[in-house]
Amino acid sequence: MSSPRAHLLWDFFGPNAEGTAEHFRKHLLELFAAEGIDGCEVSFESRGRGHRAVRCAADAALADDLIARLRPRRVERD
Repeated sequence: MSSPRAHLLWDFFGPNAEGTAEHFRKHLLELFAAEGIDGCEVSFESRGRGHRAVRCAADAALADDLIARLRPRRVERD
């Protein structure tokens, strides 16, 4: 049985949502590399035109730390 996971999401809206999300993702990955944070699977999702979200899927312990530090807009737990 796998450990509980959490999905942290940062939402971006409007005509520049895709570019803004890609820019945010770049900085998120840079932060993870600089601080040696491992175990967060980063991807994109969209709920339709004008919306793009960056998703970080991580185990619960890592997610709790990232939630406190990075304040995602949404958090979904398995």
